[in-house]
Amino acid sequence: MVELSPGRPAAGRRSATFFFLILLSGAIALIVIGAVVDGMLYLVSIGVLLLVVAVLYLLVRSIVRSRRGRPTAF
Repeated sequence: MVELSPGRPAAGRRSATFFFLILLSGAIALIVIGAVVDGMLYLVSIGVLLLVVAVLYLLVRSIVRSRRGRPTAF
């Protein structure tokens, strides 16, 4: 079994967090650019969709983590 030091996340969790941060920052950037530049309303729409995807990703990850620790009743 591989032991992990308490201060460092596992490689898979690190890449998932990186993915989430890229997704979130891209969504915020598109929303800001779309709101500032006239006629770029589609960028706001894409940014909002990316923001929804980021929140759904966090929700699914939270559900998976919470079910991992519970014993099944089979």
